[in-house]
Amino acid sequence: MILKSDPAVQSNRFLRRCCLFYLCALIGFWVISVSQTYVSTRLAHQSFSVKSLLFHDSEYRFSDFQFVAATRRMGSGSPSIVYPAPMMCGYVIFFSLFAAPLKAYLIFVAISAATGMSLLGVTLASAKGHRLLLVGVVCATAVLWFPLYFLLERANMEGLLWTVSLVGLTAFLARRYTTAALLFALTASMKLYPGLLVLLLLARKRYRDLAIFLVAAAVFTLAALRVLGPSIPQAFNEMKAGVKIQNDTYLMNYRSDVLRFDHSLFAGIKDLLFIPYGHDRAALHRHFLLIESFYIPLAAAGFAACYWFWIRKLPLLNQAMSLIFLSVLLPVVSYEYTLIHVYFAWGLFLMFLARDVATGRSSISWRTAGIVLASFALIFAPALHIPIAGQLKMCALLALLLIVLNVPMHSSLLDDPEGA
Repeated sequence: MILKSDPAVQSNRFLRRCCLFYLCALIGFWVISVSQTYVSTRLAHQSFSVKSLLFHDSEYRFSDFQFVAATRRMGSGSPSIVYPAPMMCGYVIFFSLFAAPLKAYLIFVAISAATGMSLLGVTLASAKGHRLLLVGVVCATAVLWFPLYFLLERANMEGLLWTVSLVGLTAFLARRYTTAALLFALTASMKLYPGLLVLLLLARKRYRDLAIFLVAAAVFTLAALRVLGPSIPQAFNEMKAGVKIQNDTYLMNYRSDVLRFDHSLFAGIKDLLFIPYGHDRAALHRHFLLIESFYIPLAAAGFAACYWFWIRKLPLLNQAMSLIFLSVLLPVVSYEYTLIHVYFAWGLFLMFLARDVATGRSSISWRTAGIVLASFALIFAPALHIPIAGQLKMCALLALLLIVLNVPMHSSLLDDPEGA
């Protein structure tokens, strides 16, 4: 007599196997990265410290030159606006409300991250099986979430952007579409690519909310320019000058210390161009300018075509994850702290495993799940102390993107039973 295994038991075993594999991968990548960085620094006759995992250039420090420059502008009006106006207003808010704006901002980001992790942990705690293991996965990721540490060390305003995106995505999941549209509009006005999540409203055919999004994004931008002042045209011109400085400093220069933390597709192109033209900096600079002139319109056109002919036809979980991955791959510059947005895709996938795969509502092969979880673990671990470390994470993001574009994942959390 052949005994058949209970499908529920098999699903629970699958979930446990996924959780344990992810934890081993995350811890393993941390051990490899820290060990390799330790060996590299010791061979270079340098002292090893926590900062060895971060930037080495003396230009960078914990107090963060970006935050300091922004607060100086509010005091003297001298430095240029180097970010979109609504994001610069984030610096203005903290500078205006707190005597120690940097400290207040770091506390704000830490509380936001803890809240996001807690919400996910509470949601997963309601799963039918392996609740403690799932909560343990969330806690371990919270402790070993290197992009968050990198963001705190930089004190970059990406933390405010992430918080707005978190609330916006939560509103979308709660079917509060107008609220989600307004928050996605604020996100897009601060930085264009994370605002791609608004396309989830198109999937739900929420055309009125899409119109609200467009109007709100314009209002947020104009209001922020007015706040920065002294007038909207002057603030806009200063912002253009600041963007040019940023481009000349980072985008059009080859800096291995920076590219180590840049996982954008454009950074990958820069690394490829360095192979034949690295000996001639003038030629390298010319090619960077040439590629940039083609890259931005091609990236926009490629994304539009991919979304219209492919992404929008996928289940909503696949759409959300693909939009998140593209939001950190497509910009011409995408540093380590932008990987905090991948947390949303990781959380959605973890809930898919707990709510749908473990209950037998949906299925995914072990090989596919393993690649997804290993890629997330690599992204959340510190970058290796090698020039192509950013490109390794870029490859992990591309692997995740290819999977979500080709493997349907039907999520009970996102699929709308009303079809609206």
